[in-house]
Amino acid sequence: MVLVHIRRYTKLLVLFFAFFSPFFSYGQKYSIGVKAGPLINWARFGDPEAREDLSSGVKLGYSAGVLVSFPLKHDFDFFAEAAYSQKGRRLKFEPEDWLNQATYKFIDVTMLLRKSYTFRLEKNIPSQWYINIGPEISYWLSGKGYVTVEGPNYPYKMVFEDNPETSSYTTMYMKDANRFLFGLALGVGFRAPLLRSQHLNTEIRFVSGHTYLGNKDSGRLAYLNYAETDTYKMNLKVININVSYTLDFDVQKSRKGKSTLDKKIKSSKHRRRR
Repeated sequence: MVLVHIRRYTKLLVLFFAFFSPFFSYGQKYSIGVKAGPLINWARFGDPEAREDLSSGVKLGYSAGVLVSFPLKHDFDFFAEAAYSQKGRRLKFEPEDWLNQATYKFIDVTMLLRKSYTFRLEKNIPSQWYINIGPEISYWLSGKGYVTVEGPNYPYKMVFEDNPETSSYTTMYMKDANRFLFGLALGVGFRAPLLRSQHLNTEIRFVSGHTYLGNKDSGRLAYLNYAETDTYKMNLKVININVSYTLDFDVQKSRKGKSTLDKKIKSSKHRRRR
């Protein structure tokens, strides 16, 4: 199962870079980097009546991935990110003291428009703070969790299958689940220089999920009549603190450097012949 997820993740990264390869070819400047950081998330109910019996708590998680950016005019930049993330739900059914702790794994692809503002940390150290906004698309890879009923824990794994031929007592069968989830990301951050053409970025980002995870009765747990005490008609809200390291590239400067070097080599050969 782990190998399957790694292969899927690798394929998505290949497609990610293949899609943006024309920017690398024709853009004069661009940056690439890696990012990682912790997150907290919670689930928001789609039905007001669900709030009468259910309460949603906070789950801890993380995300890690890669990014590429291209400068635009007037201190704007276009960012594209691909990341692996772990989120989840913490649902409590109040009258009978049921608790559902679930952990979900996603692939997140985010596109952001960033506006930067320059200031100076020191006299000769220009830095930037920025705001960005853009859409995020997540693909739901897998999930697992446990249900606590008045003390005992009942662990389960999730399977995205509507009508399984055989059923397992430790499996949550997901019916009509939305595996592609759409949201809106809004962030504010700080960008500081390291060495030449290298930068460190620190950002706090809020992602408001708009797509419901499924329907009221999407989850079915064989050993419990769980569909009556849960709902997947809810979306995820995320607060993420991430740190990224980026390398800046300038195609035009590198071409000038090669051109100058070629001229020096040709001039040296010409002198030797003479």
